[in-house]
Amino acid sequence: DFTGTMGACDMVLNLRYPTVGETSGSLLRALGLGRPVLVSDVGAFRDLPDDICVKVPPGPSEEDEIFEFLNLLVSRPDLARAMGTRARAWVERECTWEHVARRYAEFLECVVEGRAVPTEPRASASAPATSAAPQTILDWVPPNSEMRAYVDTHLSRLIRTLEIIPPGGPADRILEMGAYLQITPSLGPRLGYGEVRGCYYGPAGTVDHRWVVSTTGERFECDLDLFDAEKDVFPYPDGHFATVLCCELIEHLSADPMHLLSEVNRILREGGHLVLTTPNIASLRAISAILQGYHPGLFPQYIKPAGETGEAAPRHNREYAPREVHQLLADAGFEVVRLETGPFREQPRPELAWVRRLLERHWLAADLRDEGIYAVGRKSGPVRSRYPEWLYA
Repeated sequence: DFTGTMGACDMVLNLRYPTVGETSGSLLRALGLGRPVLVSDVGAFRDLPDDICVKVPPGPSEEDEIFEFLNLLVSRPDLARAMGTRARAWVERECTWEHVARRYAEFLECVVEGRAVPTEPRASASAPATSAAPQTILDWVPPNSEMRAYVDTHLSRLIRTLEIIPPGGPADRILEMGAYLQITPSLGPRLGYGEVRGCYYGPAGTVDHRWVVSTTGERFECDLDLFDAEKDVFPYPDGHFATVLCCELIEHLSADPMHLLSEVNRILREGGHLVLTTPNIASLRAISAILQGYHPGLFPQYIKPAGETGEAAPRHNREYAPREVHQLLADAGFEVVRLETGPFREQPRPELAWVRRLLERHWLAADLRDEGIYAVGRKSGPVRSRYPEWLYA
């Protein structure tokens, strides 16, 4: 009777204050039933994605805010239905027995093996990068060089990338695609991987042996395999790697991104991780640009040919939205364990606050709107869709 009555509700209020951080069973039932829910903006409720429930801050104006939210949901049933649909999809994705049991098992394995416990990713997080030391990266980049200028500009992105890479062990291998040796030297000593390898675009079958020396005199060496990630079979056996990095790469692909994702799936072991970063075409900056009549892409320009060959470096061919990245990973046989946006360059953008207010005023999702997308997928099976209709015509 309880569940049936809840399913008959137009909306559900699940308000509590104070709270000791508990997870509400009645709340999860309501979300799983696809009901629009109002919760108190306290404790564990704050960890819920902003687009699956309404968060009401407790305080003197609480009753007025509840009234306004209820009035909005009653007058806009389309918004209420959309919120309920997102809530049910979130519960189906995040609250299954299999997913939760795996999280418990991973925690216990980390305790037994003495490894750091991975932080449970939030579904809509834009947390700044704070824990990784910038000096770890800067030690491997020569001062006053062209590469140093690039790293200084993109330092927050590189730090955030290092932070979301799952740690490895002495028997684990990690592959960085499109390696410039910026974060590559940190993958072994900092994250614990026993073998670090890189790859880059070039004639298939060629291997470049690269090395760099840090400012402290430490030497790092790495083999870079050359091939075309959109056409060639990757030169690695099945299940060879524990982790693959695909950072700032897929936006450059012009023909067949699912070939890359399919090959990454093949060379990862079961349960291995793909770390993917790319610019966000749905960022606040992009929305601001298109509303003012400009191109929304982060890098829509053509690149002037340089040198005697007249060849241009690969430009951005397609930039992605966070939900597209989620779908891309799912189609490629990955369970999405982290999807967030964060800084891309060292440039705060307070002038974009009006865009966020505009989204909130029209009840549109304001999360996942930072400049860079940071995603981690865990291999859960074979490729599900080689040519997904949303990506291929």
